[in-house]
Amino acid sequence: MPRGRARAPGAVIEYDLDALQAALDRAPDAVAARFVRTASGIARETIAAAMPTWPVRTGRSKASLHVAARVAGDVLTVGVSSDARGAWGLYAFKIRWSRYTAATLRAKAAEYATRAKSAASREAIIQWRLRTLRQRHGDGAPTPELAAEQPWRRLIRAPMSARAPEVVEALASGAGPDLSGGGSGGGRA
Repeated sequence: MPRGRARAPGAVIEYDLDALQAALDRAPDAVAARFVRTASGIARETIAAAMPTWPVRTGRSKASLHVAARVAGDVLTVGVSSDARGAWGLYAFKIRWSRYTAATLRAKAAEYATRAKSAASREAIIQWRLRTLRQRHGDGAPTPELAAEQPWRRLIRAPMSARAPEVVEALASGAGPDLSGGGSGGGRA
């Protein structure tokens, strides 16, 4: 059952998104239902596009990405959210790719091994140094353009913002593209 949350000071209400979608479909004009369906489809596509490039150490932030629909007063919001928590709070929004790529990590490790006496010892030093560098930098950024960038901003926020006009166009046209993925809007992607 896809879920949603409505928050107010001192209270949190969780509700079934399928039931909300059905109620919105019965409303005159069903604009809210089209909004939820279209925006949820775009959010699911954004998550799917982000998955191959999302940095993974434990996999918790990647696994926690989901489509969330929220009602706050008279505002209906649909977007991508993450529940992954670390010692310093929600961390999917804070993580960054390393400032180094895999190639630059290898070059740094090779530079460290320049005084090795033999090829075998040089390779052993490179492997040891790569292990120590990966403890701090992971596997490195996938591309130089993504080095030191925040995945949340590059893979989720920017694409969602760029596609916002599609939602407006779908609402203005009255029909909108079928981005619902076969189900009713919302829920975990």
